Parts: sequence; structure tokens; C-alpha cells
Amino acid sequence: MSRVSHDTSTPIRATNGRVIGCVRRGEFVVPRRRSRHWLRRIDGWAIDERALQRAAMAGAKTVVVIDLETRATYRTSLGQLLAEGTLLDLGHGPQRALPASHWEIERPHCRQLRLF
Repeated sequence: MSRVSHDTSTPIRATNGRVIGCVRRGEFVVPRRRSRHWLRRIDGWAIDERALQRAAMAGAKTVVVIDLETRATYRTSLGQLLAEGTLLDLGHGPQRALPASHWEIERPHCRQLRLF
């Protein structure tokens, strides 16, 4: 008898009601485009404060931002983001911002293709 595993995820909404990511297996996964969402002021990512609280209630322990343009993955603990992240509001509701130096970054291996 085979056992069927259902991988459930919980959608997480920002202050404006839009789904910005999901919690799956203890990770709050947030896909982002660096060209649009990278916060140059602090050289890092900012995530909606209410979404972080909802992710914590859904069981998230880690925050994972996936840069859709470079496929790089940024990972930090939810506790570190809440404790060390700067609370700010740039017109989209309260957000927690954390510099890149506080994220564990995994970049995909890129291989240069030969021309000839």
C-alpha cells in the first residue's frame, strides 16, 4: 500500500491583501524581482510586517526570498528578521528591512557557453 503525501502550503497576504508568498514546511517563501523590490537604501530586502506576522502564525521559522531574475536565494530566520530588521513605511504599509549582509545567499552556478 503506497502512502500519498500532500505537500500543503499556506498563502500569505500583505497589508494590501495581495498574496506575496506562502509558508511551506516551516519556510515563508517570497518570490521577488530584484529590479523592482530590492531596497537600495539599506542594500537588502524589505518584507511586509503583517505578512511576517501571518507567516509566523502559519508556522514559519525561516524566510526565503527567491530573486526571480538571478535565481539567487536569500535565507534568514524569521526571528532575526523581526529582531534586527528595520521597521519602515515607504507608502506600502509597514515593512521589515534587512541588509544583504544578514542573509545567507545561494547563487545558482552559471556556466559560460562556448561560441564555437
